Amino acid sequence: MSELLMPKVQARIAAMGSKGTTYDDKTVIDLVFKRYQENCERKGEPLKPDKAFVDTIISNLKVFIFAGHDTTSSTICFSLYQLSKHPEFLAKVREEHDAVFGADPLAAPALLLEHPHKINETPYTLAVIKETLRMYPLAGTFREGSDETVLHADEGGAPVSTAGFDLIDGVWELHYRPDLWPRPYDFLPQRWLVGEEDPLFPVPYSWRAFEHGPMNCIGKDLALLEIRLVLVHVARRYDFETAWEEWDKIQDYTEANIDRLRGDLRTRK
Repeated sequence: MSELLMPKVQARIAAMGSKGTTYDDKTVIDLVFKRYQENCERKGEPLKPDKAFVDTIISNLKVFIFAGHDTTSSTICFSLYQLSKHPEFLAKVREEHDAVFGADPLAAPALLLEHPHKINETPYTLAVIKETLRMYPLAGTFREGSDETVLHADEGGAPVSTAGFDLIDGVWELHYRPDLWPRPYDFLPQRWLVGEEDPLFPVPYSWRAFEHGPMNCIGKDLALLEIRLVLVHVARRYDFETAWEEWDKIQDYTEANIDRLRGDLRTRK
């Protein structure tokens, strides 16, 4: 990974200070160099990143690439599970991919390498992912309570201080509240594509799959991009179906096999 990332970092170092240098506020590496250059200019120091600075950048880039891989992979599985249950939605995903990337699924990787921005032309695929994360939120946040943070009961009464407590956001319950999400137990990707006048239109700030505000997940955009890329590569090439009965048979056999092995070990002793 270091060999792959180092040229990108070195290119940014070489471009620092030039008048034509621009920074993208949505990429990790650009944010780092933008802040570094601003700090150097504020302190009147030269733009000369040392080895420790470069090693720190490389280490953090690795963290961003690998952090959250479990939640991302789980979302991919849940997305494919829902598409397998709803062939009408899978057909729309495939239709969108055909329109954007051409009829040959095997041509999509090369096209994306040449035109990576085309992944943004898949709003229905993104809607499927966001609806999956609504139904299967995979993470939550904790916050330390304080006297300044108080709770109010719906029926009234004195506010209660949260000092001495840890607070969890309860995102699973939030994503299934019928007053916020009409038909909360139905998988409806279209709720992410309708206008504000539609009853299905999500209430602002009610979707908290990555939390919200200044402390939201910094890897949100990367995770959504990775999941979209996976669906583009597999949704048209494979059909998916659940196989719990087959899985149970494998598990039963495994448990029986383990018991047999344990018996053999006892016999040898």
